[in-house]
Amino acid sequence: MGAAFLKDVRVIPSYGNNTCYLSWDLTDSRLSSSTLRIFKSANGAEWQLIDEVVAVAGAYEDVTHNVRNRVATYFYKFELIHNSSVFVSETYSPIQLDSLREMGIVNFIVNEELKYMRHGGSHVAVLKIKTSGTPCPDCVDPETGQRLKEYCSTCHGTGYINGYYPPIMTYVRILNEKNEGLISDNDSGAKIQKIERTFRVINIPFYEAGDIIVDLKTDDRYQVSPLQKFEFRGLSAVIAHLNTELLNRDHPAYSLLLQTS
Repeated sequence: MGAAFLKDVRVIPSYGNNTCYLSWDLTDSRLSSSTLRIFKSANGAEWQLIDEVVAVAGAYEDVTHNVRNRVATYFYKFELIHNSSVFVSETYSPIQLDSLREMGIVNFIVNEELKYMRHGGSHVAVLKIKTSGTPCPDCVDPETGQRLKEYCSTCHGTGYINGYYPPIMTYVRILNEKNEGLISDNDSGAKIQKIERTFRVINIPFYEAGDIIVDLKTDDRYQVSPLQKFEFRGLSAVIAHLNTELLNRDHPAYSLLLQTS
């Protein structure tokens, strides 16, 4: 597999916070539940393990390095543990110091967005959907891998046990909402309320179709459709607009209990 398990790796120093921000995407969604080890080196030869995360996390903030020291150099690499096998990435280094001004602009955008969202937005929980893991024994055919029923309390309709990763608390802005009223469900023919909502979010964590945004005030749960990302000069996906649809109260996602404290 080699380094093929990662793509779009970014190592971005935050000079304001004196930390280093790492982000990545996976090349294969089946690796989502794998363990990702993060290593750091001052010379590219001697490596120190600084942390382990779930590969699907997509981001990590290294608080152990003094990025304001302009003389020091530092490098990162990743190890993926999947099915008892270990795969090692190539070596990555931070963006060059001539991009410091650009990073300042990115940090300003993120901080201003977050400030506005905290005061004028909504506090939500993000449930990242599982796209790999142990197949659900109650609704997945062990031979074909096909889901046999749509509504399942074991996997919450995802096909994998537990269905979603633990909730991530964050803030969003509601851009617009479209209420189409009562429409006929394609499967049952019953009348259901169809409400679509567009959220503006800071793209941390990295969102993908199937994720769920939970309104912590009402417990309404919105499922993310394909999204549009806005990037800053191609360096890092800063802002995303999420098109979502309100899930009916009989959807298995409502059986997920949130630990928000």
